[in-house]
Amino acid sequence: MLVKLSDGYVRAAVCPPGSTQIEVPDDAAPGLALIVGTRAKTWFVRFRLHGKRHRYALGRYPAIGLAEARALAAAALLKVDRGEDPRAPVVSTVADAWDAFWAVKALTLKHPDHDLSCWRNHIEPHVGTLPLDSLSPLVIDTLQVKWAAAGLGPGQSRPLRLLTGLQGFLMDRDLIAKRFVPRRVARPAGRPLPVPPVAVVRALLAWCEGQGAPGAQLALLALLAARADMVQALRWDEVHDDHLSWSADRMKGARDFDQPLSTAAKAWLDRVPKVHPVYVFPARHGRTEAQIDLSKWTGKSPLAGYRTHDLRAAFATHTQEALGVSPSVIAATLDHSPASMLGVTSRYLKPGPRLM
Repeated sequence: MLVKLSDGYVRAAVCPPGSTQIEVPDDAAPGLALIVGTRAKTWFVRFRLHGKRHRYALGRYPAIGLAEARALAAAALLKVDRGEDPRAPVVSTVADAWDAFWAVKALTLKHPDHDLSCWRNHIEPHVGTLPLDSLSPLVIDTLQVKWAAAGLGPGQSRPLRLLTGLQGFLMDRDLIAKRFVPRRVARPAGRPLPVPPVAVVRALLAWCEGQGAPGAQLALLALLAARADMVQALRWDEVHDDHLSWSADRMKGARDFDQPLSTAAKAWLDRVPKVHPVYVFPARHGRTEAQIDLSKWTGKSPLAGYRTHDLRAAFATHTQEALGVSPSVIAATLDHSPASMLGVTSRYLKPGPRLM
């Protein structure tokens, strides 16, 4: 249904219950539409070029108001009338290309700050000023050397993914003719998976006794082999007498999972005061889950020098022999699919001293 949009209409527009988004075309500006989602409102202009239909994101409301959106839509359709693609940016350097790419990409991300930080820290300082026609696989080789020297190691998935997305954006708009990110990129081997020794885990659990909510979270990370975000967002309705019930949307493996609680883990949970009706570890304002930076607390603890994620390796290594936990149970606890249990579990299992 076409609607002659007004500032008041746009400001008050909401997504109906049960829907993820609605599209409201503007009767006063052909091609312009407002997409009203559950979290944001975004302006788009629809057009047909060379026989194909396209949709072009102009930006989000209220950063772009109704009058500006109509002006941008009119300018875009004027380019279409001249046979030009309005999405094609005027770019001369990689940084220019990124700005055009990011204006579209950021609209699709729930946490765009993560990718933007990666660009600013690991890509822009090295290639931002390069002209587009200088992009080649040699640039990727050079970047990987610089990333490895900076300690990025095998954690190059995010910058490579961003560059691959930028590459597709540029090729779709005929701004570059050839790929510069090879289809298969050799990534450097990382350090061996570290396993905190039994003594370190025991010292950590003792240290956690007097550290309040951060200590309880670190202790549960060691005893549950869960990911930090799962523990921080733990809800009381997920805690039962002898197990935790993780729903599929909380699991990396995308399946429901009932995790048995050890005596030690149950004891820690029993000591957590129920100060919030929903979250076991609520934020200070009480409306969301905890917002504690556990990495800072880890640096103060006996676990200093390790990451919280390394506790998963400790769980896999020490519990098989000491507690008689089978590899399949370890694999399930570590949230891996049944088809890959043996292969993935072997990645975590390392020789180590007994826990008991």
